[in-house]
Amino acid sequence: MLKASEMRLVSIISLKENKDSIMKRVQELGIAEVIESREEISKELLKDLDEEKPPHYLKEIVSLIIKIERVLDTFDARVGVEKSSIFPSQKKVIVEKATVDQIVKNSRELLDSISEVNVLESKISEIEIEIDSISEKKERLLKIADIDVDLRALGDGEFVYSSVFVLDTEKGREVEEKIKKITEYAYIFRRDAEQETVLVISVIKDKKEDVIKVLRESGAKELEFEDIRGIPKDAIEELERRSKKLEKEKKECIKKLKGFRDAYYTQLEVASELLSIERARFERYADMKGTDSCFTINLWVRKKDVNRLKKELHKISPAIYICEKNADAFAEKDVPTSLENPTILKPFEMLIEMFGIPRYKEIDPTLLFVPTFIIFFSLMLTDAIYGIMLLIFGCIVISKIKERSGLRDLAVILALAGLGTVITGMLTGGYMGDFFSKYLHLSICLLYTSPSPRDLSTSRMPSSA
Repeated sequence: MLKASEMRLVSIISLKENKDSIMKRVQELGIAEVIESREEISKELLKDLDEEKPPHYLKEIVSLIIKIERVLDTFDARVGVEKSSIFPSQKKVIVEKATVDQIVKNSRELLDSISEVNVLESKISEIEIEIDSISEKKERLLKIADIDVDLRALGDGEFVYSSVFVLDTEKGREVEEKIKKITEYAYIFRRDAEQETVLVISVIKDKKEDVIKVLRESGAKELEFEDIRGIPKDAIEELERRSKKLEKEKKECIKKLKGFRDAYYTQLEVASELLSIERARFERYADMKGTDSCFTINLWVRKKDVNRLKKELHKISPAIYICEKNADAFAEKDVPTSLENPTILKPFEMLIEMFGIPRYKEIDPTLLFVPTFIIFFSLMLTDAIYGIMLLIFGCIVISKIKERSGLRDLAVILALAGLGTVITGMLTGGYMGDFFSKYLHLSICLLYTSPSPRDLSTSRMPSSA
C-alpha cells in the first residue's frame, strides 16, 4: 500500500493480420498503457522498422464524432436533457458487438435520419437574429414613439435634409440654438428626457454639412430608420406583431427538436461512445512500428497482469511473440505510476492526484494521508449533528451511484469524514454548536465530565481571595 504497483514493459510482435484483434483486446482488458515505440526503449526490436499509419477511415470517425456531438449540443442548448434527479442516470444500453465498418455505417445512417435537426437549428438561429434586430429597431422607435412623423420623410430630399439625433440632455438647448444661428430655415423638435434629448431636425440641404458638424461636436448620435416605414407608433405595432410570429415559429421548431431528442438522444450517445472507443484504438497505431508483414508495439503493464495479458493475446493467435522487461531498466520518469490501495482507500486517490502522482518507486502517501485527513477534518468541524448530516448525504449518493466515479469517490470521502466528525463531536459535546446544551438542556460529552468545555465558556470560576 505504501508502494505503487510493479510495472513491466511488454513488447508485442505479430503478423499484421492480427493487429486489429490485438489492439481491440488490449483496449477491452484495460490493464495496459500503450506507449510510443522508441529505440531507446527496445532498440533491438525497432531496428529498420517503419512507423505504422492510422487507418484511412480514422478521419471519417473523427468527423462523425464531431457531427454527433454538435447534434447533442443542439439538443442540450435548445431543448435540454430531462433528468429525474441530481444524480446521473445509471441506465445501461446493451449493444451488439460490431466491426468498425458497421459502427461507421450505422452512425452515418443515424445522422442521415436526423438531418432535419441541422435545418431546424439554422432556422432557430435566423429567427433569433431577426428577433434581436426587431428589438433593436423597437428600442430606437420608442425614443420617438410619441412624435407624429412619417419615417419615410427622413433622410435626403430634393431640397430638405431631415433626421433624428440623440444627445446628452444638458447639451440639447445649446445645440438647438447653434443650429438656428446657422440657418433660419430649420425645423427643430426637441424632447428632453432624464438622461438624453431627442432632436428631430429638418434643414435646407445646403446647410446639411454645417448642421451635422455641430451635432457631431456635441456628441450627438443619428438614429437610422432606413428599413422602417410609417409613423413610429404604427411601426412599433408592426414590429411587435412580427416578433410574436417569430416567437411562435421558434417554439414550433423547438417542439420538433424535442421530438428528435426524445427519439434519438440515447442512440446518438451510444454511437458517439462507440466511435470514441474506435478512435482511441486507431490513434494508438501511430505508436506502432512494423514492416509489410508484421508490427510491434510496446505496453506498460502491472506485473500481476502480465500473465493475464499473455493468456488473452495467445487466444487470438499462437503466432504472437511477447517480450517482457523489468521497469528497473528504465528511468523513473519514463515509467507510469499505478497506485494500488484497498477499496476503502481508493476514493482518496483523487485527492492525492490533485497534488501530483508520486513517481515510480516513490512512496504512495494514500495510506498515511487518509487517517490524517479524516482526523483533521473532524477536529475542524467537531460537531456530531453536522457529521451525521454528511454521513447520511454520503450514503445516499453512494446508494444511487453504483459504479465508481468522481462523484461516488467524493461521497465516500464525505461519509468517512462525517463518521469521524460524529465521533469527535460526541467526544467534545458538540451538537449544532451549543444548541442542545443551551436550549434543550441536553449535554453528552464523552471526553469530559460535566461541565463540558462548551459549558465552561459561559461560566467563570470564582476568583481566589
